[in-house]
Amino acid sequence: MENLYKSVFYQSPYSQMIFDEHNRIVAANAATYKLFNPADSSIEGLYFGNALNCIFTKNGKTICGTNKICKSCQMQKLLLQKINTSNEAVTLEFKYWLNGALSSKWLDVYSNPIVICQRQCVAITLFDVSKYKEKHLQLEDRLSLDLATGALNKTCLISRIDEIVKFQSCDTVTACMIDFDDFKSINDTYGHLMGDLALKAFSSVVQREICKKDFLGRYGGEEFIIVFVDTELMLAIKLLQRIDTQFKVYLSQKIDEPTTLSCGVTSFRKGNSSFSNGTALIEHIDKLLYRAKQNGKNRIVSDNDVFYFS
Repeated sequence: MENLYKSVFYQSPYSQMIFDEHNRIVAANAATYKLFNPADSSIEGLYFGNALNCIFTKNGKTICGTNKICKSCQMQKLLLQKINTSNEAVTLEFKYWLNGALSSKWLDVYSNPIVICQRQCVAITLFDVSKYKEKHLQLEDRLSLDLATGALNKTCLISRIDEIVKFQSCDTVTACMIDFDDFKSINDTYGHLMGDLALKAFSSVVQREICKKDFLGRYGGEEFIIVFVDTELMLAIKLLQRIDTQFKVYLSQKIDEPTTLSCGVTSFRKGNSSFSNGTALIEHIDKLLYRAKQNGKNRIVSDNDVFYFS
């Protein structure tokens, strides 16, 4: 029976490894070497992350499992619990160095207990599901967008803001709600197609100006929310003024009627936020936007000051 298992193990087209009670690799089949192309010709006796050059082992300088971030590693959790009692795959993204370049794979991981020479071990089977996961993520991205403008839709926007507020993973967050002034007149004078074009143009200008970690969402109608990550208030104000200028230049080529924007903006630092969740933050910038509208439009109202668009 043991010889049969060895034959199946080494000839399997899928990556398989066996780990001992210390979470070191006892054996790895040819499919594992083909999947990860490790630098070492033999990875037996090594920890998973060190054997496959996980980015958090810092090129072997750190022992797999000892880095702070290893506590959240799903592979480590699987090995520590010795057996996946749910008998279901755990899907994880494994990031590693390959020939000096950062690489990653999405893996479905199955684990089962096995006894070898009276030692309690764990057999791990890995399925590379990167192609399927990438397609799934692309589909998720499409479903998260507002089709008319290319900005995040309201559901995804609120979820992202809620995550930012609750986890406070950024040093500084500046959030603003922007609304078109007298947008109805554009629709009434030039038609709804021109109104849609104006919304899409605004979204394009914003996404061209903001950083990758920032995000724009359509909150409803002609209202948008921009969240600037790790951006101080005054820098965000300058970015908003530049966005306003570029948008007005573009729109002036399409319609004769001047179009202005109003904005409510607030900023908070990590660990110093009065907002309990994303909804509270949205309600606050909505009130600031209302003040901007009430006090003359075409301006930015913050908690303590007023700034003007051109």
